[in-house]
Amino acid sequence: SLSSSSSAEPELIRVNTNNPQPLPSNSASSNNNIDSSLISRVSTNKRPPPIPTTPVPALSNTLQRAPLNSNFTSPPPEFSVEVECRGKIQSLLSSGNLEQAKKMFDSEACKTKVLLVEDANGRTFLHYLLHTGTEHSFQLAKHIISSAKCTEEVLSAISVQDNEGTILHAALGMIIPDYIFDALLKNPHCSDSVLSAKNKNKNTVLHEIVLKDIKSNPNKLKHLRRLLQSKKFTQELLKSQNDETKKTAFHIVVEQTDFAAFDMLMRAPALGADALKVLNGDDQTCL
Repeated sequence: SLSSSSSAEPELIRVNTNNPQPLPSNSASSNNNIDSSLISRVSTNKRPPPIPTTPVPALSNTLQRAPLNSNFTSPPPEFSVEVECRGKIQSLLSSGNLEQAKKMFDSEACKTKVLLVEDANGRTFLHYLLHTGTEHSFQLAKHIISSAKCTEEVLSAISVQDNEGTILHAALGMIIPDYIFDALLKNPHCSDSVLSAKNKNKNTVLHEIVLKDIKSNPNKLKHLRRLLQSKKFTQELLKSQNDETKKTAFHIVVEQTDFAAFDMLMRAPALGADALKVLNGDDQTCL
């Protein structure tokens, strides 16, 4: 197959990648047991330029913050597999191979822990995808959120970067498609403990929504309506308080004279009289 011919196919030669010297003339014809790892088929035609790719953040070989509630300085051996798996998915995504990235995530080799590994910026995989801000990253994020691998532990994981809190906290601070926020609320593992989780400002997701300025955050009321109408939203969440100021969402909207947000809170299906009786740090109700 290596002899010269008059066919239109490009001439192929054998090259020893470890030794640039040509192979003996009888090695290819008399010995079929050549180590294939030393041989490569190289076309004499001009190779196309490599496809440019977007660099992806380096993944930490250790977990800077242990999302599994462990204070270990180096991860268990199995985490090295998850770091490698996440790196491969990010590389596929950055080169535009969305479907291949989905298949890689769905494979048996990719476990739930891949969603808990932080990169060098302190972001979990879902936090990273939302920050990337491309349609492909949003589509992959939706695919992941809708999968069985996106557990309560994943939804409760807090990013140490930019004071974001959980993935729900992060979603509120970005311009993202509505289907991301909807997918998060519809995830069967989006429980009371996820919705009541607090960020470094000691705020729940509800607190963060009502604190937004409607002029700079046009999705504020849309997100608030979706959250309050969710069947998972309870009166206890309406009564949740900031750990420092002891303010509920009602205290905040009254102080801001945000009548639209106040009206939505009053129409919440989970509303009970006790939600209006909660005292803040100054022993005052919202009224």
